[in-house]
Formats: sequence, structure tokens, C-alpha cells
Amino acid sequence: MSNISDIILLKSSVQTIFHAMESLWAQYLKTVNITKHSKSWWDLNCNRDLKKYKYSKCIEDWRQFRNTVKKIK
Repeated sequence: MSNISDIILLKSSVQTIFHAMESLWAQYLKTVNITKHSKSWWDLNCNRDLKKYKYSKCIEDWRQFRNTVKKIK
């Protein structure tokens, strides 16, 4: 990278980095499969409260998560 002296070399370097990142993204992309067991009611509020509980491990956060789930269902 130290020999980037003009715009053409810079563009080439950026393209190389872009293609490497694109390749990694395609390689590790997780495919989501919707099945009959998927929860159609699950939303961002469920995600938020579950993450909060997983971080804190507090019983009050667990209750809040369960309450959110009950409301949404």
C-alpha cells in the first residue's frame, strides 16, 4: 500500500479490497429458511428484549421479554 502514488493505483487497491470483502460475504452468508416452525409473530421488539436479557441475565429482563412475547402473540 505504500507505493500508491496516483489515482489509478488507489482505485485498483480499493477494487481489490472490495472484491475480497465481497467474496468473504458470499462465503459466510447465512441462508435463512422459512419453515412451518418459524415464528411469524417474532419482531424487533422480541430481539431487543431477548438481547437485553442475554446481556444482563436479570430475572426482570426475562419477565420483560416474556411479557413482550405474550403481547405480540
